[in-house]
Amino acid sequence: MFLYQVRQVLLAFLLAAALAYLLDPWVDYLQRLGLGRTWAILSLYVAGLGTLLVFAFYAVPGLQREVQALASSLPGYTRELEAVLDTYHRAELPATLTAVVQQVEDRLEAVVITSARQFAAALVGIVSQLVNIVLVPVIAFYFLRDKELIARYLVRSLPSSWREDLVPLGASINRILLGFVQGRLLVAVIVSALTALGLAIINMDFALILGLLAGVAEIIPYFGPLLGAIPALLLALPQGGYMPLYVAAVLVAVQQLESNLIAPKILGDSVGLHPLVVIFALLAGGYLWGVVGLVVAVPLAGVIRILLAYLWDKLPSRLKPVP
Repeated sequence: MFLYQVRQVLLAFLLAAALAYLLDPWVDYLQRLGLGRTWAILSLYVAGLGTLLVFAFYAVPGLQREVQALASSLPGYTRELEAVLDTYHRAELPATLTAVVQQVEDRLEAVVITSARQFAAALVGIVSQLVNIVLVPVIAFYFLRDKELIARYLVRSLPSSWREDLVPLGASINRILLGFVQGRLLVAVIVSALTALGLAIINMDFALILGLLAGVAEIIPYFGPLLGAIPALLLALPQGGYMPLYVAAVLVAVQQLESNLIAPKILGDSVGLHPLVVIFALLAGGYLWGVVGLVVAVPLAGVIRILLAYLWDKLPSRLKPVP
C-alpha cells in the first residue's frame, strides 16, 4: 500500500535504474581504459550532455519548424489524400475489394487519431514529471557508482541454496536483455538518421519528423519498418508526381541496409530465437498489451527461453527415483 501511494516517486527510481542499466557497460569499458568509476560516469554524463546540446542547437529548431508546418498543413494534406483515395474508389473494383479498402481506411484513421491522442498525453505527462526527470541522472549516478555494493547486497539477500543457480541464470538474462536493448536503440538511431537524410536528399517535406518516426518504429522487430513507412507514404501521396516512388525507394534502401548490414553487425542473434518465435511473440504481445507489448515482446520471449532452458535442464534430475 505504501509503495502504491508513492508510485510517482518510484517512477524516477525506475527510470534511473533503466538509464544506469544502459550506461553500465560503457562505464565498465572506460574503467578498463584506466579511469576511476566516478570519473568514467562523469565523462559519460558530459558526453551525453554535449550530444544533447548539439542536438538541441541544430536539430530541435528544424524539428520544431517541421512540427508547426505539419500541424498547419495537415488539413490540406488530409483533403488531398482523400482526393487521391477517391480516385481509387471511383475505379471499377470488385465489391469485396472495395469493402476491404474502406475497412483499411477506417482502421488507419482510427489508429492515427488514437496515436495522436496518446502522443499528446505523453507530452503532458513528461512535462508534469519534469522534476522527476531532472532527478533521474542524479539517482542513476549512485546506481552506477555503487553497482558492486548493490549486487553484493542482492546476492547476500538470496538463500545460500539458491545462489549457485540464480546468479548464473541472472547473468544469462542480463546478457540477453542488454544485448537486445542496446542493440535495438543503436539500430534505431542509425535508421532514423539514414531515413531523414534520404528523404531530405529527395526534397521530401518533414524529413526530420519522418526520420524520427522511422527510428522509433524500428525498435519493434520485423513490423517496425512497415509501421515507420506508413506516415512517409501517406504524406508523399498528396504531393503527386514521382514523390511516392522516390519515398518508397528511400525506405526500401534503408530497410535493405538495416536488415542485411546494420542489424546483423550490431544485433547478431541477440535473443537466440527463431524468426517464427519472434513473429509469434510480437503478435501475442501486440494482442495483449498493444504498442507496449510490441516493444517488450521479443526481450520477454528471450527471457522466457532462458528460464525454460534452465527448468528443462533441472527437471530430469528431479524426476529421478530416490534410491
